[in-house]
Amino acid sequence: MFNDQRGDAPEVVDVEAASFESELQAAAAGHGVSITTEGACRFYNRPDLVFVNIRDAPMSTIALAWRADSLSPPLRQFIAVAKEAIEQQSGST
Repeated sequence: MFNDQRGDAPEVVDVEAASFESELQAAAAGHGVSITTEGACRFYNRPDLVFVNIRDAPMSTIALAWRADSLSPPLRQFIAVAKEAIEQQSGST
């Protein structure tokens, strides 16, 4: 959780959340703000929270991870779709 720290004051961690839901709960309780994905506002209907797009933030990087000994056909297909989406995104910028 982020909280308002200005000047030379040391960083203060107010809450450490073990799950995304507990992170949202902490933000709703006023313990700080959470920087999250744009999809969170679509999937978490929380009238006690406000989700605001940060349009001028730099692009973030995500990674896929899977069990090394488990490359099933559905996983291979998902990886192929993810790579295709990356290629399409790279071509549109």
